[in-house]
Amino acid sequence: MPVSEVAHYVSQGQITPILPIAQHYIGGFAVLVAVTGFTATIASFGAGLYAASRSLYAVSREGFAPKYFARLHPKFATPWRAEVAALVFSLLALVLLCWWQGGIGGAYAYVGEVFVFFVLVLYIFANVANTFYHLRVRRDEFNIWLNGIIPVAGIGIDAYILYKSFFVSELGLPFKTGSSIVWFSLAWAAIGVIWAVRWRMKRPLATLTLTDAS
Repeated sequence: MPVSEVAHYVSQGQITPILPIAQHYIGGFAVLVAVTGFTATIASFGAGLYAASRSLYAVSREGFAPKYFARLHPKFATPWRAEVAALVFSLLALVLLCWWQGGIGGAYAYVGEVFVFFVLVLYIFANVANTFYHLRVRRDEFNIWLNGIIPVAGIGIDAYILYKSFFVSELGLPFKTGSSIVWFSLAWAAIGVIWAVRWRMKRPLATLTLTDAS
């Protein structure tokens, strides 16, 4: 499929033009592509709910969030209060974004772009942690290739992708569908930094464990 044809689909409002491309090659069987994507999305969202609720439970147990979320279900031993909170937040965020962006497609694209920012930042810090952990804690296991060259290359690649696919592309778009994504992501990241610094001044964070008991 030529790039110009893909651009044509996108210009017509196809946020992700996978389905019309699949129809071009396999006709009616293209519905299998949609079904596969749907089931993969459900699995991804299920994992996201699992991670979010248990992270909320863990930070609540350590005193970083209301203790209300630090309780397990009496029968199933799962952090059900945190799970309900994650579900309610997700639903409200979905409704708000659909209203602002004018539909589910726009809301999906908006969240996807925000995800690009935070997952790349996470990858960068994972590489940073790799190097510093082996230099400061496991110096005897330090490998110049696995803990030096590869992480540094990963940081450079991730930073370049973040710059080109996020800052450059989004800041050139209208505020509603583009530049607001950048400002929201930066603001949310700044809140996270301030939160961490604030707690670091109160407690020795290196001594904490955020593993969950469920």
